[in-house]
Amino acid sequence: MTKKTKILIATILIIVTFTTISLVALSLAKVSHCMDINAPSQIVVYYNKSSTNIVFEPNDEEYKSIYSSIKKAYKQPMLKALVDNKLFKDVKIIENDNSPINFKGIKISFVYNTPQVVKYKSKLYNHNGENYWYGKLIFDITQDDAYQYNTVAIIPPENSNMYVSAYSYSLYYSGYCNFNSVYNNALQLFN
Repeated sequence: MTKKTKILIATILIIVTFTTISLVALSLAKVSHCMDINAPSQIVVYYNKSSTNIVFEPNDEEYKSIYSSIKKAYKQPMLKALVDNKLFKDVKIIENDNSPINFKGIKISFVYNTPQVVKYKSKLYNHNGENYWYGKLIFDITQDDAYQYNTVAIIPPENSNMYVSAYSYSLYYSGYCNFNSVYNNALQLFN
């Protein structure tokens, strides 16, 4: 073999090796499309109406399971995100007219004893020049087994001038996730 042929073969092997390592790394690594969420003081799971609910405390196994499954729902393999053109899909924080929560289906509420500041990737969300705080997040859990934008109502604390009621919101975030396993697990709580 000539020197040029050897260099060409070595170059091809290096490129194939590098590509293989990159694809394996991308398929194992995960990207998260979640707003920064601290562990709540309580988790409330609702089914079809606000009065049909179950409350979990931090020492309950169900609490740990629900919290971790919601965090995992926003993570997807980087390779899949890259192929689906969703790698850089960020959380969308959206202001809207005051809206009541529709409790049809499954809703999961993270309730906080102390107000939490709305932030994403360590950046604080400002509303009229002030940081926006919340006392509760209510996740709209869907059964669809696909990654899609799902909404989370951001309920301000009771002492906030933006507070209307425990189930009304004027700010929500839309995050790219797959809640199907969360939906199935939450539904089993009511059977």
